[in-house]
Amino acid sequence: MKRTAMILCCIMFVLAFSAAGVFLSFTEEESALPSWFSDPELENGYILSSADDFLRFAEMISSGLDFSGKTVYLTSPIELTVIESAGGSFRGSFNGLGNSMTMLSDSKTALFESAEGATFCDLEIIINEGVRLLQDEFGGVLINSAVNSEFNRITVRGSAEFTYADASLEGSPLISGMIAGYAEYSEFINCACFTGCGGDAGVFAGSAVGSAFENLYSSCGGALVSNKGECSFENILACAPVSETDGVMVLSESELSPAEIVLLLNAGGEEKDYFSEWYVDGEGMPALHMHRAVAAMTNPTCTEKGSVTYSCGCGEILLKYETAVIEHSYGDGSIVEPTCTEEGYTL
Repeated sequence: MKRTAMILCCIMFVLAFSAAGVFLSFTEEESALPSWFSDPELENGYILSSADDFLRFAEMISSGLDFSGKTVYLTSPIELTVIESAGGSFRGSFNGLGNSMTMLSDSKTALFESAEGATFCDLEIIINEGVRLLQDEFGGVLINSAVNSEFNRITVRGSAEFTYADASLEGSPLISGMIAGYAEYSEFINCACFTGCGGDAGVFAGSAVGSAFENLYSSCGGALVSNKGECSFENILACAPVSETDGVMVLSESELSPAEIVLLLNAGGEEKDYFSEWYVDGEGMPALHMHRAVAAMTNPTCTEKGSVTYSCGCGEILLKYETAVIEHSYGDGSIVEPTCTEEGYTL
């Protein structure tokens, strides 16, 4: 009886830890994972610093690891010539730290296939001229399908053309968006699109249900969302005709200066009490301040840990973690002979 009770307790313990996301499903491949995955000093967080890192990250999501309760940080800009989607469902946080992801070639997929309860922030996506995005049911640049997720301070630049991956579907209506293909009960806050939307693509989403769009800027024409149901729009400025009216101000070039546009967008952010800082860039266009990370490092010694701090010019500390102490250095044991004025010693 005691043995049975003990076994049941062990099973419950394992199930509880598994549900909490403590156990990872890559123990057999641990040696093949990049260094950011197994870094013990960065608790509940992982670092991407190259295109190869992102491709490995995408493979892990496709294999079933959802990163629930974890944060993935992009610590440097990356350029993707080969794009493999994170094919499973991402449920963590993806913080771009103000860095960019540039799509250099045609892609059969978005950067992420799907997300549930996820957060994406401080990320710039750049689409190289002439890039085609091949889609199935829904097509997005950042993500194909999102449920209960948040997109905050996301900027998309460049021009993309959406088309079906299956040639037999050509001529059917495309459901595509420059950030998300499909969004359900999700939030788009402080985002901007400076891009050309090919075909019938929505500026921010192809199709959306029960989602909120707040404090956004668009220089694209067309619909902010191609197909929508029970969505809300608030404090959105568009410099080209769009199909939405409530909560959207459509501007002609003569109506408001870039400085006035920036004032309106910042006022909307203050009213909602979330971080929002728009400004006029060097080309005279409204631009969104994202938290852009600059790294500062303190090297460890044999007695004290070091540290890595990523902070933004606005003063916000975005990421900070300690690095392990280094081993004592005892020398090679060689002997320095004494002289008539100094004592000898051993290295």
